[in-house]
Amino acid sequence: MKKAKVVCLLGIDGSGKTTIIRKLEEYYKDKGLKCKSIYFGWMPFLPLTKFISFLFKKKDYRIVKELNKKKVSKRKISFLKGIFLLYYYFEYLFRYFFKIMIKSFFFDVFLVDRYFYDVYAHYDLGKSKLFRVLVKIFPKPHYIFLLDVDVKTAKRRKKEIDIKEVSKHRRRYEELGKILKFDRIDTNKKISGSLEEIIKKIKV
Repeated sequence: MKKAKVVCLLGIDGSGKTTIIRKLEEYYKDKGLKCKSIYFGWMPFLPLTKFISFLFKKKDYRIVKELNKKKVSKRKISFLKGIFLLYYYFEYLFRYFFKIMIKSFFFDVFLVDRYFYDVYAHYDLGKSKLFRVLVKIFPKPHYIFLLDVDVKTAKRRKKEIDIKEVSKHRRRYEELGKILKFDRIDTNKKISGSLEEIIKKIKV
């Protein structure tokens, strides 16, 4: 059975991921192809993860903030942070299996908004040697596009974003590109131009 082409879009808030995925879905459906889109950013999936997230939310515990308090030095992380990263990996892996891999047999194109790779941009522990190993063994999409936009443009599109935080994320996505070698799409220009560029690169 033929599997769908999995297309992953990465990028900071305001880079146009949601808009471009919606346009791509419309384009492929108009072409008579079966197309599915999914948000694959952080979202508790396993029962244990849902329970832990419920407890953190109840205690107003900000896990990203807490994990980023201590900088990762020399690309090493503590034992506990290593356990967290491994758990995070398997949480994403199980979700990938049930939400993408199995369903991909029923579609021609599978559009994914964010991915496991976002750990690098959002968590300091993403810069560890362990993450570099995990990111290479995590199932790789057929196509990975980094939607790159100037921070000021992103702020105009999404006024609620924190410029300092988003600037850090943008820098880390650029670093991640050197590890994964994905395509960079300039989304400062009109969405139609970015959309056309992506469509040309995808072979369905």
